[in-house]
Amino acid sequence: MQKVVYSISKVNKDEKLKGVGYLVEGNLLIPSTSSKGSPSFVAFL
Repeated sequence: MQKVVYSISKVNKDEKLKGVGYLVEGNLLIPSTSSKGSPSFVAFL
């Protein structure tokens, strides 16, 4: 697991998602909090 800084922009929008995530086998995992407040990860494959 490698810690990385990421910046993702949506197509045709000015919004950017940026922060610290983890690379695991070529997949980007971003730590987040669910709507119920429990910790989880969002995966970008």
